[in-house]
Amino acid sequence: MRNVFDQYTQDENRLTHALITTLKEDELLLVSFFKDFLKLPFVPSGVKLLEQRYPGEAETSEESDERKGIPDAWIYKADDWVLLIESKVQLAPTMNQLERHKKVAERRGFNEVSVLLLTIKKLDLPPPKWVTVKSWEDLYVWLQKKVAGSSWGKKLLEYMEVAERKMIERGYLEEGGLTKFAGIRFDEDNPYTYREGKRLLKLLKGELYSNKELFAELPLVTEEEAEERAITGSKDTVVWDAMTFKKFIRFPFNQAPHLTLVIANDMVRIQLNLPNKMNPSLKQILKDKGREQFTDALRVVASALNDIAIKNSGIPAVQVSQRRYKSQRSIPEIDGFMKFDLRTFFPSKKSKVKHQPEWFDAFICLVESKKTNINYDIGINFPYASCEPTKTPGLVNVIADTWIAMKPVIHFLIE
Repeated sequence: MRNVFDQYTQDENRLTHALITTLKEDELLLVSFFKDFLKLPFVPSGVKLLEQRYPGEAETSEESDERKGIPDAWIYKADDWVLLIESKVQLAPTMNQLERHKKVAERRGFNEVSVLLLTIKKLDLPPPKWVTVKSWEDLYVWLQKKVAGSSWGKKLLEYMEVAERKMIERGYLEEGGLTKFAGIRFDEDNPYTYREGKRLLKLLKGELYSNKELFAELPLVTEEEAEERAITGSKDTVVWDAMTFKKFIRFPFNQAPHLTLVIANDMVRIQLNLPNKMNPSLKQILKDKGREQFTDALRVVASALNDIAIKNSGIPAVQVSQRRYKSQRSIPEIDGFMKFDLRTFFPSKKSKVKHQPEWFDAFICLVESKKTNINYDIGINFPYASCEPTKTPGLVNVIADTWIAMKPVIHFLIE
């Protein structure tokens, strides 16, 4: 069924139509738009809202509007005050276009002209006082605070999420986005989908690249330095991506230790991954540096991860797997798999999980006796059903804290 907002072909026009329709239908949201989103010193009343045409003129075709350079929307009061809205997604905005819009409104008798630029990319020049520059992310964050009391606000919020998913699929969003990470809300009523998982993964990774504490603590490759990796898994129940260390910037990510972020249908998995093709292998590193040094580092990590897990209802875990792929993008065939609760490895008064040293011995045996394609993962699993932070923007800090907590083992591996 066609969405009520899909009245145009171009994404910018559809988003503008969605915004204007929402503001028309919800008067309280319109007041908040002026007061809270735009921070206007006054709240105009009795305004008219118009899109894709000039005040007092009949609506024209979308193609004709583009040729004429008509502002995407007008919010105005008689012939006195007007707010012009210019929407940009893929194209970069220019001051020249905004100045032309202002002159058009002045020629039509408006004495006080303001322009709202909704954009992903930056304006080419510093904006004058009559221009307010906001990102689509800013609009999304404002809507997040209003959806509880506005059914139309919720429709617009969800439409922006769907629009972003479709643009990502088409490769339309080369940089930035329409929304901002606000948590993962997969459950029985809102089941996991590959498209939504991919959208959330992109947003979450973007937030992690901006986390100053994470980059202060760990020697990670920055977003500008990192190579973009295709997010596969359209036929699976997980999507994942990796962040790599500067020491291995010239290595393929699957040939060196790296951090892995996994969004699954039932949980988020935050891991340090030691891939099969790692060179030197974990087996060789243990042989060179000694088992005791690795054990001491893992003991410190286990204690730190347990503290994070207690606070956030997570499960510290070590996974060992033997996998093979029919093709580069296929779902892996699992030939062998073992998962340990990391809290069983070492005794702890803080943990309710019973210490079982046999599990640690089994893990070390698998490492030291490795003769085939075995991968190792250390981290925390955060189930959606029990971990409330997964549903909030605070998940970003939980992820960063989890990776930082693995610093002793990371240093053991890469120093």
